[in-house]
Amino acid sequence: MSERLLVAQKALLAGAVPVKQFFGRSMAELSAKFKFKNEGGLQTLIDITAEKEILSVIRSSRFKDDNIAAEESGASKGTGNYTWYVDPLDGTRNVPINLPMSVLGIGVSDGNQVIVSAILNPFDMEMAYAERGEGAWWVPLSFENDKFYISGDPKQAVPSIPDKPKQRYAWVDAIFNEHTAERKAAWLRDLPQFAMNIRAGGSNVDKPMKLARGKGQIQLTDCVGGFHDLAPGIVILGEMGGRMVDLDGNEPKPDCKIVVGCVDPNLIGPLLEMTRRHYGPESPLGAYRGHRG
Repeated sequence: MSERLLVAQKALLAGAVPVKQFFGRSMAELSAKFKFKNEGGLQTLIDITAEKEILSVIRSSRFKDDNIAAEESGASKGTGNYTWYVDPLDGTRNVPINLPMSVLGIGVSDGNQVIVSAILNPFDMEMAYAERGEGAWWVPLSFENDKFYISGDPKQAVPSIPDKPKQRYAWVDAIFNEHTAERKAAWLRDLPQFAMNIRAGGSNVDKPMKLARGKGQIQLTDCVGGFHDLAPGIVILGEMGGRMVDLDGNEPKPDCKIVVGCVDPNLIGPLLEMTRRHYGPESPLGAYRGHRG
C-alpha cells in the first residue's frame, strides 16, 4: 500500500468523526446555508469541520506541498503534479431529513490520471479503497472513544455481475431539474434492457461504493458538481474490472459533465451508446452541458 493511500485513509478516518458527532442535529445547530453561487448547494457545519480535519491530516503529512482541490475551501496551489480531490461530505442534502446516505471521498491524481481512490461510509461503517494495479479493497470500521478505526482485515471488492436485467441495479443522481429531467427520464425509459431496478441515494461519491460492495452494477452521474464527485471512485471501479467513462469513452477528467459506470466490462459499450443518444450531440435536446446548464 502506497504512503499516499495510507494518508488518504487516515484523513478520511479523521474527517468522519464530525460526521458521526454532528449528524442528526437541527439545521440551526449546523449553521446550514445555501451556497447560491453554486446553484443552491447546501453547506453545513459537518461539511466544513470534516474538511478541516481531512486537510489537517494531508497538510501534516510529507505530501503537504501537493495541490489540493477541496469542495468547501476550493483550490490550494502546491508544487508538483499531484492533486488531492477532497469531498468531505457528499450527500449533504440528506442531512436535513436525517437520511444516513452520505459519504466522504478522496481521489489523488498524478497529473495524468487518478492513482488513488478512497471512500468512507460512516453509517455502514466501512471504507473502500484502491490504487492502480493493486486491486480494490474494503475494510470494516469501528467507532470508539470519539475516533474511527479500521477494525478488520482488508477484503477484496468483488463485483456482483448478474446475467439478467431484472437482477441488476442502477444508481442514478437524485437531482431532477430543468437541465436534467427530460434527458434522464428518456435514459431511464431505455434502461430496462440493462437493469430493471433503479435507486437514487443523493450522493455521487457513494455510487462506486455501492458497486464495490455488490449493491449495484450500473451508475449514471449527470449532476457532477466537481471532479471531487468522481475522483474518489474512478480507481475503485477500475480495479474491480469495471469502468467509469465520459461520453467519449475515456476515463473522466476535471470539467467532465457526465459519466456512466458499470462493473461488467461487457456492458459498458452498449450502455455508453445508449447514454450518448440522450446526452451527446446527436440528442434531440443537443449536447448536454451539465446540470447547471
